[in-house]
Parts: sequence; C-alpha cells; structure tokens
Amino acid sequence: MKVITAPIRRIIISLAACSCFPLSSSLTAQPLPCTPVAFLFRHAEDYDGTPQNPINPPFNKDLTPAGYRHADIYGHYRYGFYEGMVNDYSIYKNYCKVSRVYAMYDYNKDGGPGTPNPRLTATPLSAGCCFQSPLMEVDVVVVNKTKKYPLYEHVSEEGDGGLDEGRLLEAITPILNSGNSIAIFWTRQGMGDVAKALLENNQTLIPIILPNISDLRSSVNIFKWSAQEMFTEFSSTGKNKLSKIQCFNVNPDTGFLTVDPRRFNCMKSGFINKNNNMSDYALTNLKGHICETAIPAASDPNSDIEGYCIQP
Repeated sequence: MKVITAPIRRIIISLAACSCFPLSSSLTAQPLPCTPVAFLFRHAEDYDGTPQNPINPPFNKDLTPAGYRHADIYGHYRYGFYEGMVNDYSIYKNYCKVSRVYAMYDYNKDGGPGTPNPRLTATPLSAGCCFQSPLMEVDVVVVNKTKKYPLYEHVSEEGDGGLDEGRLLEAITPILNSGNSIAIFWTRQGMGDVAKALLENNQTLIPIILPNISDLRSSVNIFKWSAQEMFTEFSSTGKNKLSKIQCFNVNPDTGFLTVDPRRFNCMKSGFINKNNNMSDYALTNLKGHICETAIPAASDPNSDIEGYCIQP
C-alpha cells in the first residue's frame, strides 16, 4: 500500500491488479442505495481511414459493422425492455442506473466536421436508458442565462469548451447527487482530458489516475462519486487486460461464435474482431459481457484471445 499526503486530505491508494484506486476522506459520506459513477468508454470499432461509402455525411469517418453492433451491445431499448452490458454490470456492482449519456462533439472548433464515432457509439445506450440522443454539449448558467458549451475533444487554452473551467462537472453534479450515473464516449486521444475535467475539484488525483486510464476499445473506466460531491475512487481495465474488461461470445481469430454460448472471450487488441471476418449471422448474434475478472487463456502468440469468462 502506498500513502500519498495531499495538502487538504490524506489519500490512501491501494494498487491492485485491476487498477483500482480506493481513496479515503476525513469527511463523512452520506450513503445512497446505489453508487453513482461515471463510465468512460472509447468509441467502438471504426474504419482505418476514410470508408468507401460513408453513411454519415458530411463526416468522412464511420463505425464498421462490428462497431455498430458493439454500440448496440452497450445498451438498447427493444421489445419494451432496456437491456445491455452497461445495465447488467451496474446491477451486478450496485451502481446507480445510467440516466444521462454524453459523447464528444462531432464538429471541430473551426466548424468543420470532426468524427461522429463517439456519438454513433453512444446512441443506442442513450436511446435505451434515457429516450434521447447523446448529449454533446453541457448547459451552464451564466448571468441568469443558460449557455451551451460543446464537448470538444480536448481542454482548450481559450476555455470555451465543455471540458473547460469545471463546466462538465457542474453539469453532471446534480445528476450524480440524485442517485444516477452517467456514461461518456470519447476518442482515445481525448480520454485523458475528460478525466481531468471529471477531477476538477479533486486535482490531487490527476497525476495518479491519468497513467491508468485504459484506452482499449474494450476497456472500462469507472469514476465513483462520493457524498463530498467529488470523484474519490477510480478503477479501470488495468494493464493485464483481465479485469473489468468487455468480452464477447466470439472467437476473434476465426470470426465464429463461441461453441459454449456462456463463454465470452477478452481480446488482446481490444477489437471484437480485428480480422473483420465475422459473418452477418455472427454479428447479429454477437453478445457482450463486462467481466470483473477473466481467466487467462493459454499462451498463443498467433491468437488475439487474452482471456475469457463464463457468464453465469
């Protein structure tokens, strides 16, 4: 155990294989029936370069078929039910239900088209949990007027985006305090800036947490909210890729679904199927599961399988 002394409070950090960072405070927390959290995910599988027939003009970027299926697996509303691996994992961990979904703004600061991939990944979950499109702006009251700030990819020197000056944290604080969770979808390059924005009022943790943000497409980053109105605990997939990891019922090497439907494979690359050899049938029947702890697979340098878990 490693002890770090902060100017205001003493923070105890426990380093575990799953990259969990529980922190203690001298303040007394007011318990809720569930734990509010912020999930931070990288967007789903996309094309390397410009797709031949992009379906989201004016954007020249798009998710692959596996990426669209991955997005649907996060969560969706179908046949009168809300379901998906985020909700399943939240129930398992007693996290509060996700009631708001955010995605990176899909236009650049100069007004030109950016990437729609975070928004496309977030859309099924946002529709399923919240019956709305993912939010790409935050509303902040300025001089008795509500102003919208786009969630640009990075913190900016101009201070005019949703990640700047504590705006994201201000927007989500009432949601978390009311016993709800949020989910955020972003690009790999900007995930560190999202973490900084979430830790605006607990900046002592930034240098501790940033190196442990996992940016695999199958990673799970979780910031736990406390009664002190700040994020005081963080956990993520970890460097060994066997904890808090998204796993799928497919063999990534062959593109075939697993023989045992309860087996979910966890990929070294983080891609569902990096060889892009899944049939339409396999994609349609693809399922995902967030494994708390995966079983290491037999060592094989030619395989993309890092481990697996058996869904109960």
